[in-house]
Amino acid sequence: MGTRSQAVSPIPSSFAAPDVNRLLYDLNSVFNPLHPGCEVSFQVSAVREGYVFLSVALPEGLTRAYIALLESMTLMLRSVDVKARSAAAQSKVCDLSVQERNIQRVADFEAKAVAHYDRFIAKGCDSAEAVRLTNAALKSEGESLAYYQWVKDAIRKAGRFRKHRK
Repeated sequence: MGTRSQAVSPIPSSFAAPDVNRLLYDLNSVFNPLHPGCEVSFQVSAVREGYVFLSVALPEGLTRAYIALLESMTLMLRSVDVKARSAAAQSKVCDLSVQERNIQRVADFEAKAVAHYDRFIAKGCDSAEAVRLTNAALKSEGESLAYYQWVKDAIRKAGRFRKHRK
């Protein structure tokens, strides 16, 4: 039979991928600077006030693995951040007790606004003046929802701006 020629890799053997099993099972010893078998050398030097220079020296065969480790940690932390933001936003939306409390607070505000408005109308104020005085009264009571447009909308919702037909 014929002889097969073995293809020569264009990648030098010094760039060969490190043993995957060794990386998976010995990550604690390979990249941990406090472990006695650590193959990575870290040096920290002060550059100027508040700044340091960090240098990492590692064997040639571990550069790709080290970069892959850093990339995977970056991607993992980014996905954890996205998940945390999503969970926080979802918990805000789904909390029914807070939603019910806010609905009740708005209803109480609307009732107060209508009561004040009716009182000012009974004193003889015109509609625009009564809305302005109602807003001022609610603000003086420390009502956090007391904005002119919201007061006006609450009074309109109660039907107080409709003309009474005879």
